[in-house]
Amino acid sequence: MSYLLQTNVLTYDALLTALYTTFALGTDGWTGVYNAIADEGSERQIGFEKGNCHIAIGARSTENPIVTSGNDARLNMALCTALLSGGGQKKYYGHTGSIVTTATGADRVIINDLGETPYANVWFFSGSAKKHIHVVVQSSAERFSHFSFGILDNLGQTTPDVAYAVSAYHEWWSSGVASNSPASASHKVGHFLENPFNLFVPASVLPSGYPTTPLVYNSSVTQTMIRATTPSDHYQNAAGNILDFFLAVNNATTTGGSAMMPLPVFFREAAAVSHVLLGVLPDVRLINMAQYTPAQIVKFGTEEWVVFPWKRKGLRENINGGSNPIQIANTIEYGFAYRRTL
Repeated sequence: MSYLLQTNVLTYDALLTALYTTFALGTDGWTGVYNAIADEGSERQIGFEKGNCHIAIGARSTENPIVTSGNDARLNMALCTALLSGGGQKKYYGHTGSIVTTATGADRVIINDLGETPYANVWFFSGSAKKHIHVVVQSSAERFSHFSFGILDNLGQTTPDVAYAVSAYHEWWSSGVASNSPASASHKVGHFLENPFNLFVPASVLPSGYPTTPLVYNSSVTQTMIRATTPSDHYQNAAGNILDFFLAVNNATTTGGSAMMPLPVFFREAAAVSHVLLGVLPDVRLINMAQYTPAQIVKFGTEEWVVFPWKRKGLRENINGGSNPIQIANTIEYGFAYRRTL
């Protein structure tokens, strides 16, 4: 596995350069296709690939920062079947097979709440096969943003690799407390197969009766967990969903550690009756971080996991609907844990 903590990242360009040059190409052996200032504005556009994962990431100058979202800043990400690198093609959209065909395409994976640079810390994680990259950006003293892409862990299946791209999208605005709720429609967790996410599913992965051509999907995938304020409401029994697939994320901690839940990806057929397991998001787990501080290392035997809040660790009484709601970003005890090996 690979791991890198990059400190004092000065600009958005520097963030993408660290991802592209230092980590993806320099450490993990991805193939670079382009690294350029493109026609989307002054922000860097990068495109690189490994196996079935062809990923394009970039920004629009009008989205750095977004003043209407409280000094927000965004990057955009999309999968495709082939990256283009000719004139005018060095951007995050419009590549061969991409469902993101325009700069504002609804299916683009938006990495938001990146705030103002410099960033004190940016963490990069990858697995033993170096087929995926997780990125955690410390966007302010207590706030974090997450995105991830690569190849799903297929749990030993012999089908071709399925590529994914996800982001934990969390819009924040500073007036009122309505934006301070895990159940808010503006807090979309791509890791749960909500928007924003992309999947590339090769034709031979799905059985007879399912689509037969390689496609980049942002639909036909079972949402395994929903946003909710009450932990017991995170799972649902409805068409296209799996009843009680997850235990409530604030289950009691276990002796000597904490329970960590995987994040699986199921493709469903049109009637939403049968599902095909494509794999799980690699080396990342849901965790209750009530007893942990952000960026704390949790050890399970020889394994090390680094724990972060979805956005900002806070108290339940301070969220919208709590006994003392306050105007500050808060994802209470919900967290992601990333496997780390030095």
